[in-house]
Amino acid sequence: MKTSLPIICLFLLLGQAQAQNISGHWFGSGKLQIPGNHDAYLSEIVIRQRGVQFYGQMQYYFRDSLLIEPIRGVFDQKKMTVRFNQIPIIYYGSKSTRQSVDCPMTGDFSLVVTSKDSLLVGKLRSTETFKYSCPNITFILKKSNDTILSAKVEYDALEPMPTEKEVVAANTISEDELRRREFEARKKRLVTELEVNSKIISLEFYDNGEVDYDSVSVFLNNKMIKGPTMLTHKAFRVYIPVDTTSEYTELSMYAENTSRIPPNTASIIIRDGLSRYELNLTSDMENTATIRFKRKRGDRP
Repeated sequence: MKTSLPIICLFLLLGQAQAQNISGHWFGSGKLQIPGNHDAYLSEIVIRQRGVQFYGQMQYYFRDSLLIEPIRGVFDQKKMTVRFNQIPIIYYGSKSTRQSVDCPMTGDFSLVVTSKDSLLVGKLRSTETFKYSCPNITFILKKSNDTILSAKVEYDALEPMPTEKEVVAANTISEDELRRREFEARKKRLVTELEVNSKIISLEFYDNGEVDYDSVSVFLNNKMIKGPTMLTHKAFRVYIPVDTTSEYTELSMYAENTSRIPPNTASIIIRDGLSRYELNLTSDMENTATIRFKRKRGDRP
């Protein structure tokens, strides 16, 4: 069976008929929600419940590697639902764990108890920022009644449960930081170098073909200046200063996804006073299209 994408699993357990505790082992598979894709992803979660909160570990295979992530969340005993805090799952198109990109995902599951089994049925969803690049994953997980709580996970050695405020703070950190790390991990592909007259230039980004939901972010000298924005026939504009103290000013178009028609392609119009340039930029999940701007010597202070 092919195991090429991370599938993180979530769990909720109402163990016998009383279902007051979800501690234990859950095994199952998740299916990537992409039309025509039939890969099944095998995974295991080991959890321990404390009151309405739980914590533990999720294990899943990505290609030939076993990955382990800590998990935390909340168990609603009345509704028999489990909500997982944000978990990083490797982007399904990554070629390896060494050259990979994480998809931040959260999960909502329901507990289904039959006469024979306790099941967790639900879905992992990408965060709003990554909704165009990270597809949802649906899961069916079964509690193993044959497995004693694992020696593989020493529960009491794990960190104490955080407060709700700490959980919110931890989950708020990070999408920009995550994107910055992903940006640094990709290769820059230099498209062109341009000499410009102005201290400030404008750039307009748009999709000049079929709108296929490509989404990009814009980085200036390795710092994000425009967050995830979908490319449409209506251009979005950024203004950038051309640094006179450095050899060049570097602008990069970072692909948030590759959408329906890879790679991620944009047309840009560059306006430099009276001059106008038009270029096509192509980025994907491994390479970031980059332009370098230099001030013309006669115009430098």
